[in-house]
Amino acid sequence: MKKLLKSIILSAALLMGAAAVAPSASAAWSGYQTGKKVRVYTDASTYSSRATSVDWKAEKTTAGRVYYSAMLVRSDNYSNSGAQRGNFTTATPLKRFSLSGVKPGTYRVIVNIYSDANERNYIGSASSAKIYIK
Repeated sequence: MKKLLKSIILSAALLMGAAAVAPSASAAWSGYQTGKKVRVYTDASTYSSRATSVDWKAEKTTAGRVYYSAMLVRSDNYSNSGAQRGNFTTATPLKRFSLSGVKPGTYRVIVNIYSDANERNYIGSASSAKIYIK
C-alpha cells in the first residue's frame, strides 16, 4: 500500500512539474469585425525572444471576394514588417510575419479590407487580439 501511495505521489509531482514548464500555445481568434464579418487568427498570444515569426490568417463569413493589406503593428502604430497583400473569399491561407528585427512590445496584426485590387474602395479593418513579443 505504501509503495502504491508513493508511486501516485511521484506521478502527480512529475505531471505538475511537466505542466509548469510546458510552453504556452495559446492561439487566438479575434472577434468578427467590419461589415464583412472578418476575424483574425494568430498562432500565439505571447512570443519569446527565440520566436522567429507570427503566423496569422483572416477569415470572413460573408459572400464575395475581398482584397486585403495586412501589417504587424506595434501599439504605438509603428510597423517595420512590411505589408502583405492578397485576396480571399472565405479565408486566407496561413501567412507569416518574420520577427527578425522586430523590437519587443505589444503588437496586433491589422488587416485592411477592400472591395477592389487597387485598394481604393476601403471596407474596414480587422485586428487580431493583442500579442506580446519579448
